[in-house]
Amino acid sequence: MFGKKELPTKDELYIRDIVIEYLKNKRIVKEVTPVSGVYYLSNFDDDIFIMLSNSTVQITNHNFFYKKSFAIGFVDRLKQLVNKTIEDEKEDFRKKIFSNEVDLLRGIFKKIVND
Repeated sequence: MFGKKELPTKDELYIRDIVIEYLKNKRIVKEVTPVSGVYYLSNFDDDIFIMLSNSTVQITNHNFFYKKSFAIGFVDRLKQLVNKTIEDEKEDFRKKIFSNEVDLLRGIFKKIVND
């Protein structure tokens, strides 16, 4: 049926919510491998790791292993959420770095003027 939107499965809803909560957590390490396009969300505190690749989602720790294929569009939307979060975090990092550089230049200038 054209134009009919499919409802997400329970797995998709849980995975989406898990990824969203992971992305809110600053302790979660977010990594992307540029060539293969594989995304990793690593929770080293709880030893839970998520991998997003092509149409597959894998979640693992020492006690369980979950692996399931989904529509590529679903996994792509998850990757977009990860990309947005990484971009936001890097923008905050950039602002902090350049703020420190301006402070450094201000300090050097004040030192020169006061000498």
